Amino acid sequence: MAVKLLRGMTANRKEYEKQSWRVAVRSLSELADNYDECAKAHEATAEMILAGLTSSASEIRWHQRERAGWLTAEASALRDRATELRKIEAAMFDELRGLAAAAGKSTTKVRLLID
Repeated sequence: MAVKLLRGMTANRKEYEKQSWRVAVRSLSELADNYDECAKAHEATAEMILAGLTSSASEIRWHQRERAGWLTAEASALRDRATELRKIEAAMFDELRGLAAAAGKSTTKVRLLID
């Protein structure tokens, strides 16, 4: 099945999913890792914007600073969400281990995957 990408290119679904941020996530920690990757990309973009400020007109510099500030704030929010997701996942695993122990099952076999 072909999927039309933003710039008019086509690719099969697997290729699209590899390139897209909409990749299926199996766990909260994987989602948190994705958030961290997005945060890194936002920070890198903000740094590039700020590095090029001296070569632009004052109104353009103001918009670039605003954009860089937004990207930095969004990166911070993504990192906070990633931390929160990791805490939630850890609490879920602890709860499952407790339930498994109460049921008399081995806690080493408890796995949680989100489909």
